[in-house]
Amino acid sequence: MSIYPYFRSPISLFNEMMRDIARMERQMISPFSRALPRYDPEATSDTQVLNDSEKFALKLNVSDYKPEELKINLDGRQLTIEGVQEIKNDDGFSKRTFLRTVLLPEDVNLSEVVSSLSHDGHLSVEDCPSRSFGSKQRRKTVVR
Repeated sequence: MSIYPYFRSPISLFNEMMRDIARMERQMISPFSRALPRYDPEATSDTQVLNDSEKFALKLNVSDYKPEELKINLDGRQLTIEGVQEIKNDDGFSKRTFLRTVLLPEDVNLSEVVSSLSHDGHLSVEDCPSRSFGSKQRRKTVVR
């Protein structure tokens, strides 16, 4: 009788150990993973972007933020919308932020970008692309 079958290569021992660790991890994490919410960017996104031959529009739900807590910046073709909310109460201090960055298409006329905030907290950033020459007059406000 040889003792050779009892000696295994270090690689096979390592592989067996990794399988055991993976099995233990599944057993420990599995009960908790069902209780954790899944992150789905499509389901949680409050941003709608419309870009067709008629116009470019971005709509964003910012109803949790006051107008003074919002900052809109246009740097070249990069549009950045930022919200910072600081809440102080008896127990302490909390801060909530969001940041959305959108690269505007080449056909958007940057000098005609207009932003507006509705009473129900929906922020709209719109522009008619320069390739469409409509007869209607537009308000010219540069978002900076």
